[in-house]
Formats: sequence, structure tokens, C-alpha cells
Amino acid sequence: MPRPLITAIIPAYNVADTIGRAIASVLAQTYHNIEVVLVNDGSTDDTARIVQESYPEVVYIEQENSGPSVARNRAAEAASGEFLACLDADDAWVPEKTERQLQVMLDDPGVSAVATSGWVLRDGHRYPWGNPRKPRVRDITVRDLLQGLLPICPSLMIRADAFGALGGYDPVGAENLDLFCRLLAMGQRFVYLNEMLYLYHSQPGSRSSASFADHTEETLHVLAKFDPRRADLPWTSPLSEAEYSWFVGNRLVQGAMVSIRQGRRAKASNYLARLDELPAPAPLHRLEHWLWRHAWPLFIMVAAVHRGYLRGRRAYRIWGIMGGLEQLWRKYLRPTSVASTTEEGHALPGAEDSR
Repeated sequence: MPRPLITAIIPAYNVADTIGRAIASVLAQTYHNIEVVLVNDGSTDDTARIVQESYPEVVYIEQENSGPSVARNRAAEAASGEFLACLDADDAWVPEKTERQLQVMLDDPGVSAVATSGWVLRDGHRYPWGNPRKPRVRDITVRDLLQGLLPICPSLMIRADAFGALGGYDPVGAENLDLFCRLLAMGQRFVYLNEMLYLYHSQPGSRSSASFADHTEETLHVLAKFDPRRADLPWTSPLSEAEYSWFVGNRLVQGAMVSIRQGRRAKASNYLARLDELPAPAPLHRLEHWLWRHAWPLFIMVAAVHRGYLRGRRAYRIWGIMGGLEQLWRKYLRPTSVASTTEEGHALPGAEDSR
């Protein structure tokens, strides 16, 4: 049976310390018909020298610094593979990742993209991104994505023709949410493979480690593409007016809370004023807007409870009840060092320095 070519696309910006680990994890895959296309996004460190000297098999491209989305799109344009697999330069794949994902797509040709669970490393802790109690393979919906079940970039494999039809990533921001929502809105199937197949290094202070609420404008930019009142879009919005208003309203309130913490009350007021523009504001959002105008200390209390509810619901959707409590225990109450093996006893890629 023909073995289709998979292209690993890697954007790289000043990642001399980690790029070897990422490339080595691709070369260590149990599925061997893989090419690597790396776009150096204007690095000023030794990234170029390391890649060109140590990994001559990599298709190497340079561009001026334009951001990871532009770099991924450039890599996809140069790719020869029927399937594209995304990897960030500071992360790594488990050896079976591409083989397991490809098998899902070959078994069901109606699937356009597959995301997976994986391991997250942060602040000396290791925890799973995913709930082992969920089904092994399940479909993802737009509502799943907007409620917090948002796969991260290193978990994605997508058919190259589907990626091209979407026009790739939107460089404005919230690019993963945007790409996944557009994929689903265009009628493509996107499934979640509940296996631990990547190693994600979350660095405190990095853009990717910031909370979803801290990217309010980027998220609102994405949500505007799914306003059911719009007739100028190439798809029918999968959201009703009430659902759209709920998701946008949540982002506006969260953006207001972030702005208040930053001492920017005028910006917070602007976010809350935009609640009036929604086609069907939820009663809770109407109440929060009224409290902001007339009793803002009460607004702070209500909005804090609201935000805690959203966080709890997101944790439940990712890990389940017991899994969410376990993550809370591991992350805040019982600090542990990062282990170099998974709970199943397999070595984690990147546990040792690569060449």
C-alpha cells in the first residue's frame, strides 16, 4: 500500500537552544516517509547555522521576521506532502505521533484534520493535555473550540488540500482557533485523537502561555467571522444569535477584567459597552453591564464568579471532574520535578539534549 508523504512544517525564530530537539523528534518518528520544511523567521541567533550544518535533510527557507503564522504558511507552500503536520521549534513529538494520526485519516477519508492529546511541561511540572476517560477518537465542534477545548499547534495534522482551501493561517492572531473554526464552518471534519503524542514546553511569559482571556481582541477578530447576522461570509455560521452573543459576551467581560487588573478602566468600559451591540445579549451580561455603570464593586464580584465558572467548565471539558482536581493538586499544591518518562514508562522525546 502506498505510504503518503507527510510534511512537518516548523517556524523558527531564535530557537538555537531547542531546534535540535524538535527536528530530532521528527526524524525519530516510527513513520518514515516524512519531509521537514523549516522556515527561519528572521532569527538573529545560531538557528540557521545549527539547522544547515546538523540537519542537511531539512528543507530550509529564510524570511524576514513576520510571525509564526506567516512562517507556517510559507512552509506549507513549499511542502510536497499530502499531509501537513505542525510543530513549533521548542516542542517535540512522541515517536508514534504521525503514524497514529495518519492511520486515523486513512481509516476515514472523510476526516480532514486530526489533533491529539499530549504532555505539557511548565514550571517544573508535567501534566497531560486531555482526559483519558474520553473516547479515543471523537469529532470536534465549533462549540467545543469556543468553550476551551482548543488543541495546540504541535498536535495538528491536516490534509494539505484542506489547508490550501482555507488559505492557511490568519496572521492577525488567535490563529489556531481561527483555522479550526473556519475548517469546521466549511463543512470539514476535525477529530480529536485521545492519545499522548506530543511534548509541549510552555514557557512562562511567552505569548503561547498567556491565558485565552488575555488575547481578547484577537479572539473577537475570530468570532466576528461567525456572526450569524453577516451575509458576506463564504459559510453559514454554525452559531445561533444567542450562542454567538454568549461567546462574544464572555470574551468582552474577560477582556474588561484583564483591563481592570492592568489599571485601564476606560478600556474595560469600552469592552462592556460593546455588549449592547450583540444581537441577543445573555441576561448575565446585561446584569454585568448594569453593575459596571451603577455599582462597579458588585460588578467585580459577579464577573469574578463568572470567570471562575468559565475556567472550571473549561477544566472539566479538558480533564473531567477528577482529572481537573488532579491537575489543581499537581500544579498548585504538590510541586514535583518534571520526569523524563511518561506515566506509561516510555521515554519522553527531548528528555535528553539532542545534537
